[in-house]
Amino acid sequence: MKKTIFIFFLILITSLLGYLFIQLIDFKYYWEWLQMDHQIEILFDWCVYVLIEAAKYTNTTYELVNIVLFVLLMPLVILVQMLINITLIYRVRKLQKA
Repeated sequence: MKKTIFIFFLILITSLLGYLFIQLIDFKYYWEWLQMDHQIEILFDWCVYVLIEAAKYTNTTYELVNIVLFVLLMPLVILVQMLINITLIYRVRKLQKA
């Protein structure tokens, strides 16, 4: 009987604390912050900041750093990764036949 009363009061107290917690916090602000659009904007702004800082560091422009990274280096990295994968697949098949 004592255990049942204890559980009842525990549920009552936690419910009241939860209600007070919800009343004290402005969930509208946090809900807007948790939306995916906001997260994407934060990530985009951070990436632009990194590109601007890289441009300052290299004494070039933001556009040049963007072109070098995403027009020159990124396709080169993808091509190298594809070549590595093809050679590894070839070696694995060669070892499986032996």
